[in-house]
Amino acid sequence: MKALLSRDAETMRPSPIRDLAKLAADPDIISLAGSQPSEEAFPLEEIREVLAGLVAKLPARALQYGLTKGDDELRDVALKMMARRGIEASREEVILTNGSQRALDLIGRVLIDPGDAVITEMPTYTGAIACFRNLRARLLGVPQDEDGMRIDKLERVIAKARVEGLDLKLLYLIPTFQNPSGATLSPERRKELIEIAERENLLILEDDPYSELFFDEQPPASPVASLSSDRVLYLSSFSKILAPGLRTAFLRGPQELIKIIEQAAQASDLSAGTLDQRLILELCHSGVMRRSIDNARVFYRKQRDVQLAGLEEFMPAGITWNVPRGGFFTWVKLPEAINSEALLQGAIKQGVLFVPGPHFFVDGSGSDTLRLCFSEQPAKKLRQGVASLATAVRFYDLPSTIPWALGECC
Repeated sequence: MKALLSRDAETMRPSPIRDLAKLAADPDIISLAGSQPSEEAFPLEEIREVLAGLVAKLPARALQYGLTKGDDELRDVALKMMARRGIEASREEVILTNGSQRALDLIGRVLIDPGDAVITEMPTYTGAIACFRNLRARLLGVPQDEDGMRIDKLERVIAKARVEGLDLKLLYLIPTFQNPSGATLSPERRKELIEIAERENLLILEDDPYSELFFDEQPPASPVASLSSDRVLYLSSFSKILAPGLRTAFLRGPQELIKIIEQAAQASDLSAGTLDQRLILELCHSGVMRRSIDNARVFYRKQRDVQLAGLEEFMPAGITWNVPRGGFFTWVKLPEAINSEALLQGAIKQGVLFVPGPHFFVDGSGSDTLRLCFSEQPAKKLRQGVASLATAVRFYDLPSTIPWALGECC
């Protein structure tokens, strides 16, 4: 069978997070690994009510094949959402897809040839890494700090790629409440990013699933796409603000490129699900989506605070973490003596899961980091999971230079 596989198939690797999901099915395991929204945050009763009304008046076309670009009315909703974020666009510049992951695949197939270089943050979203690797792209990672991708490091990566003769086309990033780090790119760096893209003839792919889930009174900085209409592909989704089972995302870009992406979708899945689109549209018109976003902000901020309080209470000295201002994730830094992939084995014995850092680094580094998700688990389990992880850290086979290995307590 192997001899029959394509070269693309030979490069495919299983998702580390999907593999962990098999362990998460164990009722004795608390998963802080998954990145899915909490079912507690779903506007379930309101969706049931809207869905019941929709079924009663369901037009036949909601069960038909849809336009490849998606429902015109829902694309208009996407336009209004983007306008509130400072992005101006026309209907012809927007396409709906079966979730953001499908959009990543379509973009990759339209833009990337084997051997082309794609620049990413480091760390970055594992789904994007898998997508671009499946297309046999060469991934170039740029380190980030608490203000997002470091522009000085980006300049060096680009210069080195030019010297090596690499074909640079695409820069992928999640600038707001990033997955996995939770970091947000500063306004100054957003402007610098556009300047670099224009100078280097790069297209930026801005993945923005979390910007509505901010915890401060003021929303985050305007998207990178608000600064340029021709250098940025802007991708967002209804998954985190309604429910991920409604597989609908929206992509905005230059009209000529969106047209080619539409052609790629025609040869792939024809269109996003028409029934999903109709339900989302009804949820928007009825005000459910707006209320869901407001409630989600409050809910996930409480979840974050529970996790941060647990880290403060249980973690030994020498472990550090960020304070995310939105989204789903806390990024944890370990002492260099602790390998997060080895730590995971001990954590599983303690009944808790997380995602080791190396899965998010295109160069395989990050062994002293890990990602914790605070979105999914109920507060009690969230706290228990952090306590169990702290126990795994203390049981880790440490050199005597680490304080708690000497019996000291934080």
